[in-house]
Amino acid sequence: MDWCAVLFYLLGGLAEFVAGAPGVSVLFYVPSALSIPVNAVIAAAWVGFKVLPAQV
Repeated sequence: MDWCAVLFYLLGGLAEFVAGAPGVSVLFYVPSALSIPVNAVIAAAWVGFKVLPAQV
């Protein structure tokens, strides 16, 4: 998991539980959730490029 996603997740939890502002926590939870599919696409592309034979 990306360190930035973890940071946003923790900030969302802080905003929700400590500040009592669930509306503000959405600003942090959404980027955290969106970073996981982006990392999955990057990993799939990397594996795909490693598996493809080299073109001469």
